[in-house]
Amino acid sequence: MDLIKFLYKQVKNNVKEDILEKSKFDKKSKKDKKIKKQNNIEKSDTNYKLDTELIKTEKKTVSIKEKITSTEDKSDIDKYINMDKDVLSSSELVNLKEVLINNMDKTEHTNNIDKIFNEYFDNEDIIESSFNDISTKFLDIINQIELDDISLPSKEFDVIFTGGGLKGYYNFGACEILKKLVQNDKAKIRNYVGVSVGAYVAVFLLLGISIHRVRNVYEFARCNSNKHDLNKIMLKACDNLLPNNIHELCNGKLKILVSELTIKGMVPVIIDNFQSKEHLIKVLHATSFIPFITSTESKGIEINGKKYYDGAFTNNIPISLNNDLPQLVFYTGNVEYSKDYMFKILDNCPELLILRGAIEMEKFVKKLYRSDIGKINKVKDIPIEWITADTNQKKISKKNSEEYQKYILNILLLVSLIVSSISSVFTINFGSIFKDINFKTIKSKTTKSKTTKSKTTKSKTTKSKTTKTKKN
Repeated sequence: MDLIKFLYKQVKNNVKEDILEKSKFDKKSKKDKKIKKQNNIEKSDTNYKLDTELIKTEKKTVSIKEKITSTEDKSDIDKYINMDKDVLSSSELVNLKEVLINNMDKTEHTNNIDKIFNEYFDNEDIIESSFNDISTKFLDIINQIELDDISLPSKEFDVIFTGGGLKGYYNFGACEILKKLVQNDKAKIRNYVGVSVGAYVAVFLLLGISIHRVRNVYEFARCNSNKHDLNKIMLKACDNLLPNNIHELCNGKLKILVSELTIKGMVPVIIDNFQSKEHLIKVLHATSFIPFITSTESKGIEINGKKYYDGAFTNNIPISLNNDLPQLVFYTGNVEYSKDYMFKILDNCPELLILRGAIEMEKFVKKLYRSDIGKINKVKDIPIEWITADTNQKKISKKNSEEYQKYILNILLLVSLIVSSISSVFTINFGSIFKDINFKTIKSKTTKSKTTKSKTTKSKTTKSKTTKTKKN
């Protein structure tokens, strides 16, 4: 019995000690919380994520590769892959946290881009395939063009590609002439400026992607147009065609204009510093993002906490008025092309548009085309122009407003197409509804007119009767 009492006392004392220690710990934690509140120490979202990651690693094996989707140098990370957290020392934990912090910015740009990359696309191998067909030989004609007698205002200049949907394939043809000029040391491009589809053209020109690959992208889009929207298809094509160091090649040369959504409305913003391949592709996604037209989504593209839309909404022709070099501007919106093909993969022969761009660019640099003759014969001007220091500012602003008006008209036409497509989906015949409404309104008007006529005739008869009675 004495032994049992002794053990009971020992257990009781241990429990008391545990309770006292727990209460002390709780008091300390409460004090710490009060101190944190007083000092206004608030952890940011990124730090909170990092701390939760570190807590998880205390219990199980960590695979950092799953958390960090894109990194340039993975030598620091590989040390921590598949290692038990208990083995890691405090200094190694600090290093782990630093590695995660350094790569947090890169993972931010891949939050929904990598989702697109991981989706299934039909005939993905078609993008980099080579074909021995009529289309390929047809495009090979461009390489046979001789560029001896050319006239440029300056050897070095800036290039500006405006927005205009799939009319941009005209610019791809014109770029083949520009490539030849650069290769033959007859021209040097300093800055590549792009808006909407023009941004894709600028990137492809800067990299020197062949015209056959560009044609293959259209065929790839044709294979996937029923499953994916236009933006997703273009982003997937870029993922296949662009190298991993594309951001390094483009920094300092490429300028992409986007429309930032702010409290005051949309504001034009030029992005010219790209942190990774994924960041650049996301900017391309933003500058060509038109809700329900190029994408099935309605919300803007979020980059670093800001929302962006198609650059053409704010400035489709980003001409610099005080530029030290001439600017070669491609007015994509002015290209003669069916509006039905502008945002839909319906053209069975886009090679014709590519070839026309190359032919007209050759005429432009050789000065074989005279705009005054074009005006007399009521022929449309070639949608290419040099903007130099002598160019009048009023002319530039007029051109900009005209281009913007055309772009808005195209958007309105597309909205009408969307309404018609929605009506077909929900089996609502808006035309018949409007006809019924018009018919009802016409009917009501006719009935009103009939009643007014009958009233007037009645009044006339009563008047005639009164006059007769007076005469009698």
